[in-house]
Amino acid sequence: TTEIYTLSLHDALPIFGIELEGTDDNPYTTEQYRMLAKVADLIMTAWPDITANRITGHCDIAPGRKSDPGPAFDWRYFRSALEIVRGSGRNV
Repeated sequence: TTEIYTLSLHDALPIFGIELEGTDDNPYTTEQYRMLAKVADLIMTAWPDITANRITGHCDIAPGRKSDPGPAFDWRYFRSALEIVRGSGRNV
């Protein structure tokens, strides 16, 4: 299950939170990375100021309080999947 929520503060860029089903120490599935890359691409297309380097984990926003996506999340694999989606006409 993936939940998406958004919060917009005044005229600033929207802040998106995408929740992936899982735990900090169990690997995420290929399908989760695929879908996350597709959702991230849609967001980045709609808001061009949101770039790949602005995508962070909850653990980076609230360290010590939040741990997700955790050490099991493969950031390199996700960024690679995102590059494929963005470079291939969004067909991954």
